[in-house]
Formats: sequence, structure tokens, C-alpha cells
Amino acid sequence: MKVYQAVQNPYMDTNQYVMTLMDGIDAQFDDVEWGWGLEKFWQNDIFDYDIIHIQWPDLLLWPNRTPMQLEHRLSKLKENGKKIISTCHNLEPHYCSDINRKEAYDVVYRKADMMLHLGNYSLDIMKQRFPEANHVLLPHQTYDSIYDNLPDRDAACHKIGLNPKHKYVICFGAFRDDEERLMVKDLADKLKNNGVYFIAPAYNEIRKTGIAGRLLRKYEKIKIYYCNHIIMTGHSSAPVAVTMVPYYYAAADVALIQRKKILNSGNLPLAFLMKKVVVGPNIGNVGLLLKETGNPTFDVNDDNIIAAVRKGFDLAKENYGNKNRRYALENFSTTIIAKQLHRYYLLLTNDVKWQ
Repeated sequence: MKVYQAVQNPYMDTNQYVMTLMDGIDAQFDDVEWGWGLEKFWQNDIFDYDIIHIQWPDLLLWPNRTPMQLEHRLSKLKENGKKIISTCHNLEPHYCSDINRKEAYDVVYRKADMMLHLGNYSLDIMKQRFPEANHVLLPHQTYDSIYDNLPDRDAACHKIGLNPKHKYVICFGAFRDDEERLMVKDLADKLKNNGVYFIAPAYNEIRKTGIAGRLLRKYEKIKIYYCNHIIMTGHSSAPVAVTMVPYYYAAADVALIQRKKILNSGNLPLAFLMKKVVVGPNIGNVGLLLKETGNPTFDVNDDNIIAAVRKGFDLAKENYGNKNRRYALENFSTTIIAKQLHRYYLLLTNDVKWQ
């Protein structure tokens, strides 16, 4: 079967979600031929594919398409017997006021033959909104196919220049909005007298260039380190190198999902893989998984995040992160999730009715 992934290039993307699932399928099966490239969706050879797998619907508007054109294209594909499958990463784009991007999500979800959900929270909601599609679970994989060697804490602290005597909370991934920065800054200010530091590589974006820009970035990093105990190693357009990710997690005691609005997070299974206790908001699929596994959650509209982080430190002392890693490998390994995705592809191509 031929499967088109609606992304530009999964092997050049900083998000490894699509690439690892493709490789995970290829490692177990030899019956899938892949395609990708956003412009290909609008070209005639898209009709050579059996399955059109859409990850983030608004990407298909690139560079100058409209939701109406997208709907017409999907209708034509379905008329030609092509199956549309969509992964529900988001209910809609985060912190977005662009009507076209939001409408793209609605168009794709309405046209989908099957929707993949990373948890029951979105499955229950979208099953009511879009009853014509088959709604199935496909949890987020752990990235164990990429990160198979975990350094010890002292080695990690030495590698990235941290004092191993301090306590560290890692806030991995982009900060999408100022409300996330303010939440972490306020939390860091309240905990800094306890020797707690927050590792937040992409905390802020400083877009100045040249010598002045480099000096400004250096000044801001020093200032936020000493004033707020926030360690900002880069900026949002320069993510942590893949080879360095295990060191950042190994240095940390606790991982914090720094979101006030969220459905899913790949940083959650990644942190589990890295033997971390995870603290996160009690909303979306993230909140469900954290509660199911006994990890601390906080109310995004309350001030109990400090208590949740302190609980995280207590669990870390009890080596609860080892339990998280076992759970992740037993339930969310790339091999397991890729095999399940392959099964869903077969259900679509063989026109098997989902019960």
C-alpha cells in the first residue's frame, strides 16, 4: 500500500513523531511505500496513494491555499477511493487567531475516514463532533528508537555545565505564549530559595542578530539565571540537539509540562522514557495519562502548581521515574505503536468495517 504523509519532510523535521513511526513500520513490515511533501498533495500523483495521512491540517494551506480548496481536494480524493486518516494532535491550532487555519482543522476532521487519538479525552469529544469517522486510539510513542543510552546525573550536569548539588526542573519544548513564560517564572521565583533551578532551553526568543544580538542574548541569559533561576540555553528557533536531549533530562529531577492549554504532549512519553517524574496540567489527554500513572497534576486555574512540583520532587526521591520508564516501554514503545498504526492502515485499505 502507498501512504502519503502530509508533512514537508519527516526526516528533516525537528519533530520526530512522523519519522519514527514510519521507520517503526518499515522495521517490522515491507508492504508500505511512503510519500511526503506538502506540494505533492496538490499535484496529480497524490492520486497514486491509497491513504492520505494528515497530521496537522493547517500545513496543507501552505503556501497560499484556502480551506475551501482543501475541502474540494479531499472530496475529490475520496471520490477516487482514497482513504483519509487524521491524527488528532490538537482540537484546533494553539494560540491562533487565523480563521483559515482553524477552519482547515474542521475541514480535515469532517472528511476523515478514521481519526487517531493519543488518548481517550479527545476520542470522546471528537466522536461526538464527527460521528462519521472511525475513532481509534494510538498513544504517543516514546522515541525509544532514538534515545537508547541514558547518562548518569553527574555526567549530565558536567556535560551541560550545571551544579549537581542543585535541584532541577526541566521544561522542554517551545514556550508558545507569554502565559506559559509567566507561569514558569512565577513558579521559579517561589522555589528559588529552595535551591531549585528551571532548565528551559527555549524559554524566550531574542531575535536580534549580529554582535549586538549575541551580546543581548548573553545578557538576558545571565540575568534570568541569577534573578529567576531559569536556565535558558538557546531560543525557540534553535532546539536542543538530539544528541544532547538525554543529558538535559538526566540532569533534571522532575519534568514539567509547561502548558495551560494542551491536548497532547510528546514530551510526556519522552520524559517517562528518561526516568522522570512528570508534573503537568490536569487537562486533555495529558492530564488523563498523568493521573492514570500516579504523576502529579495541577489545576491551570488554581495555584496548586507549587504543591504539584514539590510532590514531584518527593516521588523522584522514591525513584518513581523508573516506574514511569517501565510503563512507557511496556505500553508506548515505538515498535508497539508503529505496529498498531500499520494495523489501522490495513483496516482502511482492506475496507474492514471498524466495530
